[in-house]
Amino acid sequence: MIIIFNFYDDNVTNINGRRTAEFMDITNLLNSPNLSDRVFGHWFSDHSELNPYITLFSSNSDKNKFSQRRRGVHNRTIDDLTTFISTINSLIRDLENDLAALHSQRVPTVAKMCYDDIQSIIILRKIAFLKRKIQTRKISLATHRYEMLREIGHNAKMFLELFSSNIIPEYYLCKLDPIFFNIHFGPIINKDLKALQYLQPAVDRLQAEIDKKPKSLWDSSFSDFLKQLVNEAAPHIDPDLSYCLPFESEVSLSRCLFHHMSQYIPKIDPVLKNIKTKECHDFIHDVLDVCYNMILMRDSMSTFEQSIALLMLYRALFNRCYEKFSYLFAPKLDKDIEKIAKIKLLPAKIFPLPWELLSVTFAQTTIKETIRDLFRNDNIFYSASLFLYQSIFEPNPIDTLFNVHKTLILIHKGALINRMKGAPASIDDVNQILCFDDLFSLFFGTMTASDVPDIFSIARFIDQYAPKPCLSPSFEYAQANIEALVIHCRNFDLEKMEAEAEIARAQNIYPNINESTNGPIHENNENDDHVDTKGVNGKESELERETNTEMKVELNTMPRNEVSDESDGLLKKGEGDDVFDAIEKSENMTKIEEIKDDSLETGSLTVVAAT
Repeated sequence: MIIIFNFYDDNVTNINGRRTAEFMDITNLLNSPNLSDRVFGHWFSDHSELNPYITLFSSNSDKNKFSQRRRGVHNRTIDDLTTFISTINSLIRDLENDLAALHSQRVPTVAKMCYDDIQSIIILRKIAFLKRKIQTRKISLATHRYEMLREIGHNAKMFLELFSSNIIPEYYLCKLDPIFFNIHFGPIINKDLKALQYLQPAVDRLQAEIDKKPKSLWDSSFSDFLKQLVNEAAPHIDPDLSYCLPFESEVSLSRCLFHHMSQYIPKIDPVLKNIKTKECHDFIHDVLDVCYNMILMRDSMSTFEQSIALLMLYRALFNRCYEKFSYLFAPKLDKDIEKIAKIKLLPAKIFPLPWELLSVTFAQTTIKETIRDLFRNDNIFYSASLFLYQSIFEPNPIDTLFNVHKTLILIHKGALINRMKGAPASIDDVNQILCFDDLFSLFFGTMTASDVPDIFSIARFIDQYAPKPCLSPSFEYAQANIEALVIHCRNFDLEKMEAEAEIARAQNIYPNINESTNGPIHENNENDDHVDTKGVNGKESELERETNTEMKVELNTMPRNEVSDESDGLLKKGEGDDVFDAIEKSENMTKIEEIKDDSLETGSLTVVAAT
């Protein structure tokens, strides 16, 4: 690098005070035979970034006068550098303290989200975001200043070393440019300064806006807030299920219980954590206990209202559980999952289906049409399969059960429409319900039409975490059906059915049946526990007898005196006199019942009521 040195002779000065100058290449110093020149040249070579601040003077005339002047200039420069270094060190210490304070500050978080409207929540998040930006910019600004001050201080020490040592030859006067003593940080900090000039006023404006927003009721009174939620949900409760779909205000309940400043988290999360270690029955009991204890105004609430409160609280707590421990609910690898995929590819005609309840007859179905295609081509059964598919996305067992229940409802509806074949339906037709065999066969077919990847995980999720003491008969019936379905799938003799399918495809020979019957009947498994929709050789299997005995009372979950799109199905008089007897005995069941539990002080209430 070429460095230019200005050399001035004190004796060469015109009347205007201007001096003449000549230029020297630094290599002249490095190659000089004089050792002092070479040492001086090496210093400039090693500190090339400092060269712009140095001006050299030399004189060939009055050496005494030049030496005296040189000594005075150098001494003043040393004093100036000493003072300057002291100032720099003081500024560095201040910045170190500022940086320590900035780094010790907590990262700004969202303030207590005690607002019901989403706009207020967004404002709170904006404020937290901008405050983090401000903190980051302040740290960046202080860091840049700190680094630049350290660099300036280092350069000042290099100059002080230069002027204090004997490096400068006696025939050179070295003068330091006064601009060196001006502390300026340059454009490197302009970006941070401009950002801070914008960010802080923005935070102030948003804070003024949020201060005008009304806070949520739960911030001042949780009991009044819960009562308000119950009153809001009551009109939407299905009286037969004591259930309603999640509604918008439940988001506020979750925000109340689980925001980062919530007083309930220390009470709830330790209980939810036990899901990893406790038995499912004990865990569900503890969750219900927590829910019940959160209803602080039980004396002023009816049993029906307490049931609604328990429903919402249980749903909120289990959603939290799913959020924190979702890995526990991940589907487990099951060899039977592959079996289901193969079952879906089997011809529909080899299954014992109630063909009079389908949209096509047995004769209209080809051997190439799979059971999955058969049910997917029926709009209503396909819609039922979508409800079953929806159940895999529910984070709590109650909403999962509701989707299974809706699947069964649509199966009943599809069966009624297909039975009538376009003819007007009478009240008696609508008031009929399906026998268990027909319903189960249609449920199995609907399962094959769905895209549920793992029906076993759904059944396991419901079985382990549904609050069984608090379920309505309709939900109990839905649970029993899906449990029976997975048992049937596990016991399904796939090899035998695949062999029959190959024979049927090859010979194109189908069982000689009357289309008014339910189609071909096959012995799918010799296991007595196999859930066969028709049994073996037309006889009722042991599990079927047990299932029918336990669940016939539940068949009255469908209203018998209403005609609507949500009609719960058909009651087959000729096939179910014993069912009607059971229904008559159950007519005096109350819509809301209290489930007593000796382990709870006052008993836990039904989350969903009995019909």
